[in-house]
Amino acid sequence: MSAHISPSMKPLQSFHHSRPRVASFLFGLCVTHRPDSLEWGPFEAVGPDLVEGIRRIKSQAGPDLILCGSSTLTSPLLEHGLVDEVLLVVYPVLLGTGKRFFREGTPPRTFELLSTKTTRTGVFLNHYKVVGPLKIG
Repeated sequence: MSAHISPSMKPLQSFHHSRPRVASFLFGLCVTHRPDSLEWGPFEAVGPDLVEGIRRIKSQAGPDLILCGSSTLTSPLLEHGLVDEVLLVVYPVLLGTGKRFFREGTPPRTFELLSTKTTRTGVFLNHYKVVGPLKIG
């Protein structure tokens, strides 16, 4: 599998290796606006309704699901309580501009740090459990 991981994804390999069920299912689902584009791989489409599709898949027995780096999908899945854990990878660079990872209007959430690791290149791998909505006061 490592031959199919881009260099920017290499720090995630230790996370995947610690979860073999996840790694074996990593490329099994696809969220797309064009289901006809799935002919190039053995994929199952999530369906036209992202939230209901992920709820359906999570309710079935099977391996864990991983979403890698999608600012489009992260917020709605967090908003609907469909994210159990977050692996936040922080690179020691500042680009100055870019796409927001969490879209505006994403409800605040509380995370609990499960583990953290620093690679030899200074990349931080922060593994969090999603606790729930942020309680203020």
